Amino acid sequence: MRQAQRQRRTLAIEVSLAVLTLLAYAPVARNSFINLDDPAYITHNPQVQSGLSMDGVRWAFTTGHSANWHPLTWISHMLDCQLWGLSPVGHHLTSLALHIASAVLLFRFFERTTGVVWASAFVAVVHAVHPLHVESVAWAAERKDVLSGLLWILTMIAWVHWVERPSAKRYALVMVLYALGLMAKPMLVTLPLVLLLLDVWPLHRIGLPRPGRADALRVVSEKLPLFALALASSMVTYAVQRASGAMEVGSHYPLAMRAENAVVSYIAYIGKALWPARLAVFYPLTGSAIPVGRVLGSAVILVSLSILALGLARTRPYLAVGWLWYLGTLFPVIGIIQVGAQAMADRYTYLPLIGLSIVVAWSGADVATRWPRVKLALAVAACVTVSVWIVATARLAACWRNDVDLFSHKVESLPHSARAHVMLGIVLMGVGRLDDATAEYRRALDIGPDDAEARINLARSLARLGEQGAAAQQLREVLRVAPDSATAHFLLAGLLADQGDFDDASQHYRETLRLQPGWAEAHNNYGSLLLHHGDRDAAIAQFTRALELDPNMSAARHNLRLAGR
Repeated sequence: MRQAQRQRRTLAIEVSLAVLTLLAYAPVARNSFINLDDPAYITHNPQVQSGLSMDGVRWAFTTGHSANWHPLTWISHMLDCQLWGLSPVGHHLTSLALHIASAVLLFRFFERTTGVVWASAFVAVVHAVHPLHVESVAWAAERKDVLSGLLWILTMIAWVHWVERPSAKRYALVMVLYALGLMAKPMLVTLPLVLLLLDVWPLHRIGLPRPGRADALRVVSEKLPLFALALASSMVTYAVQRASGAMEVGSHYPLAMRAENAVVSYIAYIGKALWPARLAVFYPLTGSAIPVGRVLGSAVILVSLSILALGLARTRPYLAVGWLWYLGTLFPVIGIIQVGAQAMADRYTYLPLIGLSIVVAWSGADVATRWPRVKLALAVAACVTVSVWIVATARLAACWRNDVDLFSHKVESLPHSARAHVMLGIVLMGVGRLDDATAEYRRALDIGPDDAEARINLARSLARLGEQGAAAQQLREVLRVAPDSATAHFLLAGLLADQGDFDDASQHYRETLRLQPGWAEAHNNYGSLLLHHGDRDAAIAQFTRALELDPNMSAARHNLRLAGR
């Protein structure tokens, strides 16, 4: 009877997890694709849009598109296009289904390995409905997060099965699941280290703080094939990102600055986990110095928490395991090796947050065991917190409905970020709201007067509003501060050409092509200017070069015909 009751309770918790997650993420069913990575991954990707095929699978395993090697993720998107076409609802519901499966299996894993039901349920519900995970679930291009997260949890479950009854077949299953996880997202390179932590707790295969030498060698050696897969994935990822130029942006930031940002970010992520407010799709790494007091304060907190967790490892091993899980799984994306211009990202917490929730859940269970009178208060606090998270997650998921809603929310979250205003301006200009876009660019320039991107986009907006003189003035201001801006030279050349200033327009086109000789559109536009002023041979040379760079450029082909070629 007790076994039957336990099974019914487990099933009820799993159903509740699914229902709560559906409530939190119901808005994604109405969301569109957004103009941030979704085009590269889905809407402008002909390989993905062609659906599942042998040619597509071959491409998935050989491409470094979007600066990543994650063939399983590409195949997942292909399958969605096969099933749903370009209807966004199907893509979003697939990601949501993967996320729900992860939450349910996470509960099963901890309930089975610890026997503690409600702490396991808390860890699972944090994973299911915490607002920090909205970016991973509601963003179609972040399929890699929810897919790799599910494979991470399945690998842990397979590992426990192998520990309970070792066999070659069970170990092979662990290897296959882990390899698939790495092919979904290389962030899973830290999973072998987490399996070592699980050997400490809750599997109790090795003790802390001083494990026996034989035990330590055994648990490490049995994971060497997994470490080999992690190393291979790391090498492939490094090579692909380096070849694609994704690491060039990060290389502009000194190592000392990246290290300072890493220390601060570790603590900032904890703050967002405890108080998930002002979440945004992009937190820019500005390049300005982080206040020394903030760096030192974060370092002190980081060291103090580490000492506390390790100091209590013998009596409360879950503290060390949860804390080291958090530190270790976040390390690959903490910014020491910087890829891109973000200081941090909510999506990076998809797996690391499990470590923090372990600390909170089992600390609460310990308190409830020692002081039973507080058990009801803890339960009420947990229910209230989860309810607040569900509401916050639903509101945040609704912000991903379209580009305007998403970047408007970003500006609300980061009102003093020039980059946030520029990104909203670009989105507004894309939907024809030129006056609103112009206002956003001006706000960005109020924050950062030397922001070249803001001023260039302001010039574009002014030109479309018919204010060519004001647009040209903005571009000249850009060139005063950044004389090597090929984009500013190109746009200014176009404006001058429209005004009939052949000499100055030619000069700026030549400067554009000196700075960026592979720009097909610049060759084509310069050719049009030359043809208009009677220099037919020079114009043909420019049109020909444009077609060499971009054989599909119909404008250059048309211009060649006009030139009599």
